[in-house]
Amino acid sequence: MKELSDPNWTPPKSEVLDLTTADFDETVNKQPIMLVEFFAPWCGHCKKLKPEYEKAAQQLKPEGIPLATVDATVEKDLAKKYDVTGYPTLKIFRNGKVSDFKGGRTA
Repeated sequence: MKELSDPNWTPPKSEVLDLTTADFDETVNKQPIMLVEFFAPWCGHCKKLKPEYEKAAQQLKPEGIPLATVDATVEKDLAKKYDVTGYPTLKIFRNGKVSDFKGGRTA
């Protein structure tokens, strides 16, 4: 059987924000609560977490809780500032104040 693909298909828009040094502080400080994942693109654990993190972002969006990622291999100053020593590292920001995330890793 021959399958046809839609040439106009595009993947759904991600609900996960991609943050950089340029927009990190402004974005995190304006949210009452936000979860941020510091990741490395080559990290197997990060790749495994990605679909679960996206599901969580979709589930938490109606509650007004955004999820974001930071590529720690590019944004090295941010990773150093927040003591990222392994990947993935999840941090909770409440009104700009950081704490370690100790919860689960599934949506």
